[in-house]
Amino acid sequence: MELADPRLEGRVSSEEVEKLVRVALCCVHVGPTLRPSMTNVVAMLEGRLPIAETRIEALEFLRSYGGNVSEASSKLTKVGSAE
Repeated sequence: MELADPRLEGRVSSEEVEKLVRVALCCVHVGPTLRPSMTNVVAMLEGRLPIAETRIEALEFLRSYGGNVSEASSKLTKVGSAE
């Protein structure tokens, strides 16, 4: 919920924020062929397509930005398994 714009004043659920983050992670995969098309991004956000699995190995470049990819991926896995 920390990622939600405060101007939304609570009108967004944690599930919606999680969905947005999961789709966004798919969109930043280092290899262009791993990224979803915009048509698929819209379909995932609208719930017409399941959200693609984030390929953690394709996010290793995030380490250069100070992120702990392993820790973040374990959090995503735990959240995703609750669905």
